[in-house]
Amino acid sequence: WFRPPLVPRRAVMLNKAIAFAIARHAGQVYGGESYVDGHLRPAHDFLLAAGFSGPVLVAAILHDVVEDTDTTVAEVEAHFGPEVAALVEAVTDAPGPTRKARAPATYAKIRKCGADAVAVKLGDRCVNVMSCWEHRDSRLFMYQREHRDFRQALFRADDPEEVLALWRHLDRLLGWRGDT
Repeated sequence: WFRPPLVPRRAVMLNKAIAFAIARHAGQVYGGESYVDGHLRPAHDFLLAAGFSGPVLVAAILHDVVEDTDTTVAEVEAHFGPEVAALVEAVTDAPGPTRKARAPATYAKIRKCGADAVAVKLGDRCVNVMSCWEHRDSRLFMYQREHRDFRQALFRADDPEEVLALWRHLDRLLGWRGDT
């Protein structure tokens, strides 16, 4: 009698999230690759390497699905549960005419949701900045200009060490030296 190995529930959920993201982001590209391979998997892999697990990793794969497709938060919740849906909703841009106008409300949603939402956003931001460096993308200067407000809104010294390590990494990527 053969009994197949148990597949952890988190692996099943992650594979489901990848399939969901592939379907929802179909046709979208990032850095010349499919959106999933060019941005979402790197965000997931970055957070996995930083020690995160569970809903944070699933949300890393899904973090742009509401913002960049016609997917609703209710759909995310139906497929992945309330914790993942809350993280995705938190990192989804708030309404507004410009990036600068959307930022304060978006940052407030992220902070209210907690350190896991901050981690998802930092994973996204770190991967974006690393891509800018790799492709000599001028958006790097936008991220450098935004960093003071981004950090002021989201950084908390009492967040878990894994989140603080993400901040240190992003600070280094952006050449951040504090308030100077």
